[in-house]
Amino acid sequence: MVEPNPCTDQATKPSLPDYPQTMPEYTKQSTPPVCSQEPAETSSNQQLPAPVYSLQPTASGFQQQTVAPVYLVSDAPYTAPVQIPPTSPPNDYLAFSIFTTIFCCVWIGIAAIYKSVKVKEAIRAGNEQAAADASKTAMTLNIVGVILGIIVLVVVVLLNFFVYY
Repeated sequence: MVEPNPCTDQATKPSLPDYPQTMPEYTKQSTPPVCSQEPAETSSNQQLPAPVYSLQPTASGFQQQTVAPVYLVSDAPYTAPVQIPPTSPPNDYLAFSIFTTIFCCVWIGIAAIYKSVKVKEAIRAGNEQAAADASKTAMTLNIVGVILGIIVLVVVVLLNFFVYY
């Protein structure tokens, strides 16, 4: 007798009488059938899995029925996912960039603000490497802007001192 294939048989199941209050134990762990027309290619030392059994309700009780065998799709071994510890996102230095723009060097400060915004955009996009690069560039621009601002301030003060005194 040929067993029905749950993947191809689309016939509707007749309604059954009420189920008993207690369900009998399954003899084997049942899994849903994999609808595959062809079994996966196997190596010579690999065997196809044994048929899976399940209990099907009938009018007089439960009957054990063979379900379509499950074929292996891949020979790759299962590897558990590796959890990477969360890292803190890189600093965007936006406040430092605004300070540099207002008090030190406008043009370098504007470039630093631009890079600070790029850090936030890269973080939102999930690109940590681009965020780290933009953060490093923003910090470098801020330091250069502050140093240039201090040099200009010192030069202006010294010129004013020598010109007027």
